[in-house]
Amino acid sequence: MGTFLKQVSILAKSMGPPQPPPNISAAALHVSGSVEEAATVLNSFKKKTLDAIKLNDLKIEKQKMEKRIRDEQRQKRLLEYENSRLDEKRKMEKDLRRTRHKEEREKANYRYKKDKERRHNKEEKRESYRRKKNKERKTRKEEEEEETYRRKRDEERKTRKEEEEKERNRRNRHKERKTRKEEEEKERYRRKRGEERRQAEQDKRTERGSRTPPTSQQEGTPKTPPRIIDSENNDHTGFEGPIDYTGRGSSCDFPN
Repeated sequence: MGTFLKQVSILAKSMGPPQPPPNISAAALHVSGSVEEAATVLNSFKKKTLDAIKLNDLKIEKQKMEKRIRDEQRQKRLLEYENSRLDEKRKMEKDLRRTRHKEEREKANYRYKKDKERRHNKEEKRESYRRKKNKERKTRKEEEEEETYRRKRDEERKTRKEEEEKERNRRNRHKERKTRKEEEEKERYRRKRGEERRQAEQDKRTERGSRTPPTSQQEGTPKTPPRIIDSENNDHTGFEGPIDYTGRGSSCDFPN
C-alpha cells in the first residue's frame, strides 16, 4: 500500500497543475467543461493522495517513537533490576560478614573465658600447694626473715609514696606561685590602666573647665560649645553629665 501511494504521488507531481487549452472554440465549450471537471477530480485525488501519504508518514513516525519509548522503558527496567540485584547482593554480603564477625567474636570470648578459668584454677592450685609446703617446712627463723622482708618492703613503699607526695606538693606550689604572679601582673596592669584613664578624664575636665562661657546667644541657638551642668556624673565613655543647650539651666531642651 505504501509503495502504491508513493507511485501515485510521483505521478501526480509530474502532471503538475491543470492547464486550460490555449484556444477554445464555441463548438468545443462542452469539451472544456468536461476537462475542468476532470481537472477538479484529478486535483482532489492528488490532495487525498498527499494527505494519505502524510498520514502514513505520521503513523510510521509515531510507531518509531513508540518503539523508541518502549526500548528506553525496557532498558530502564533492566537497569533498575540490575541495581536491585546488586543492592540485594551487597546486603547479603554485609549480613554474611556481620554474622561471621559475630561468630568469631563469640568464639574468641569463649576461648578467653576458658583460658581465664584455666589460669585461675591453676594459680589457685599452685598457691594452695605452696602454702601447704611452706606451712610444713616453715620455722621461726623463716617467719622472722619473712617479717623483716615485709617490713622493709612496706618502708620502701611508704618512702616512695612520701616522695611522690612531696613532688606533687612542689608542683602544686610552683603552679600556685605562677598563677599568683600572673594575677598580680594583671592587677598591676588594671591599676595602671585605671590611673591612665582617670588622668585622661582629669585632663579632659580641666581642659573643658578652662573654656570661657558664651557672652551672647541668639534665640534658641548656642554660639559656643555646650556648657557642663553636672561634672560629677563622669563615666569612661567621655560623656560628662547633662548638657545645657539653651543657657537657661534645662538639661532636656535641644536646639530647634
